[in-house]
Amino acid sequence: MFSAIFWFFALLLSVALLIEKNLKTAILFFGLFGTITSGAYLFMGATDVSFASLALGAGFTTFVFLIAIRKTGTVRVTYISTPYMINRSQEDTLSGFEHELLKSFLIEQNLEAEFTLMGKDEIDRKQTDIVIGGIYNTDKMKIDEKKWIKVNILKTKIFHDGHSTETDLVRMKKKILDQEKSSEEFVYLRDSQYLFLIEHHRPELAEDLKQYIRELKNSGEYQEMVRRFIG
Repeated sequence: MFSAIFWFFALLLSVALLIEKNLKTAILFFGLFGTITSGAYLFMGATDVSFASLALGAGFTTFVFLIAIRKTGTVRVTYISTPYMINRSQEDTLSGFEHELLKSFLIEQNLEAEFTLMGKDEIDRKQTDIVIGGIYNTDKMKIDEKKWIKVNILKTKIFHDGHSTETDLVRMKKKILDQEKSSEEFVYLRDSQYLFLIEHHRPELAEDLKQYIRELKNSGEYQEMVRRFIG
C-alpha cells in the first residue's frame, strides 16, 4: 500500500525530470527521486536496497552531478565591438562594462570565456553560447529569436540624428566626444534595454546571470561598474 504511493510519486517525478530544462533543478529532482524510491524499497521490506538507494541515488550521485556542472568549462562568447561596453584597447585587451560584468559572472560560476568578434555571417548557435555588445534591437540581427534567451543588462535610451538614423546612448556619447556630431543633432525617441543573448539550450546560465545581476545591484557593485566604464 505505502510502497505503491511512493512509486506513484516517483513516476510523477520522473516525468518532471524529462520536461525540466534547468540542469540544476533536474539534478535536485534526481536526488529527490532517489529519496522517494528509497522509501518505496523500505516499505517493500528491502532494507538493504533502500539504504543503497538513499546513499547513492539521493546522496553521492547528486553531489557528483552538482560538482560536475560547476567544473571549469568554457563559455563561447560572440561580441559586437561597442564603445564603453566591450572593445579592444590599445594594449589589445578587451574592456568595457559588458565585458567586466560577464567576466565577473563567469568567474563566480567557475567558467572561462572564449571571445570571438562577430563577423558578417549569421551566428552559428553550435559555436556560440552568449552574444553581447550593446545589443538593444535584434530585428536587424541574423538570428532566430526563438533560439535565444534575452537577459536585460542595462537601461538605455534611443535617439535619432538629423538623418533619422537610430542610435543608442553609448554610441551617441562616442560620436559626440569624437566630435563626429553635436549633442543638438540627437532627438530622444524611447527608452530601451541592452541585452545579452543566451543560447536557448543554456536556460540555467540565463537564470544564474539574472540572479547575479540582482545581487550586484543590491550590493552597489553594479552601479559602481556602470560609473567606471560608462560614466
